[in-house]
Amino acid sequence: MQDFKPVKRLPTMTAAAVGRILARWSYQEWLLTETAYKLLRLDPKEGRVAVREPRAADYVTMIEDLLRIHRITIKASLSELRKYLVLAENQRDRYAHGVWLRHPQTRELYIRRTKGNWRPDLREPKINRKIKPEALRVIPSKLTAVFHLIDVTVLMTEKIKTEIERKLAP
Repeated sequence: MQDFKPVKRLPTMTAAAVGRILARWSYQEWLLTETAYKLLRLDPKEGRVAVREPRAADYVTMIEDLLRIHRITIKASLSELRKYLVLAENQRDRYAHGVWLRHPQTRELYIRRTKGNWRPDLREPKINRKIKPEALRVIPSKLTAVFHLIDVTVLMTEKIKTEIERKLAP
C-alpha cells in the first residue's frame, strides 16, 4: 500500500456519489433526533442543548426506552432499524473518514482503513489496522448500494416517526 498515492481531488462522479451518501445520512440523523425530541417533548432548540449526539443505534435504544416510559407501542421493528443503521453507518463512516488513494498502475480508487483488525492471509493472526492499514478498492456500484441502504433506513425511520407522532397527538 506504500505505492498508493493520496487523492487530492476525487473524480466528479465519485465525489457526487459520496456527497449523496453524506447528505442522506445527515437527514437520517436529523430524523432520529427529531423523533427523540418528540418523545422527550422538547423543541429542537432545547433538544440540541439537552441531548448529546449518540451514534444512530444508540438513538434507537433511547427511542425504545422512551416508548417504554410513555407506555407506547408501535408496529414498526426498532431492532430491524437498528441492524440496518449499524450497517449503513459503518459504510458511511468508511467513505466519510477514510483516506482516498489511487493505485499507481491501475489508477483505481481505494479507501485506506485504519480502524479494527484484519487478516491479509487466513493462515496469519489478525493485524491491527492502525499498525498496518488496509486498502479497499472502491467500486462505484457499491457507493450506490450504500446510498440505497441509507435510504431504506430513512424510510423506516420516517414511518416510525409518523407512528410515534400519531400516538403522541392529544
